[in-house]
Amino acid sequence: MVANGFEINGKKVSAQVDTMYTGSLLVYTASIEKLGLSDAAKTTEIRKFLLTDGGVNMKAAPAKHESFHGLPLGGAHPKVYFPTEGVHEPDGLFDATVGLELFQNTIVTFDLHGMNLILQKGQPKSS
Repeated sequence: MVANGFEINGKKVSAQVDTMYTGSLLVYTASIEKLGLSDAAKTTEIRKFLLTDGGVNMKAAPAKHESFHGLPLGGAHPKVYFPTEGVHEPDGLFDATVGLELFQNTIVTFDLHGMNLILQKGQPKSS
């Protein structure tokens, strides 16, 4: 499912929702400059994603703010990810992919009949 309404650092992002992707917001090469993330994309921090494209490394950087229609997402220290070689990119169909890390402590409802994505804050689990 591709949804509008996501934002990073105040910029609008169209994103594919991928429940198998364990990261937060993966911004594709074609949208890095448009979203004002050129400096962040120069990061040297790497994280391995075992379930993405058969196991790939992605560049990771801190994000100032990630949200969906103004609802803060990504926890206290949100991360943004960037592709490296081996990461399949969608040829400009959307700006990013969002995954489970972005939705921590969030209830995600896929209303496929009405074609709506509904997010609301849930209660954090206590240990």
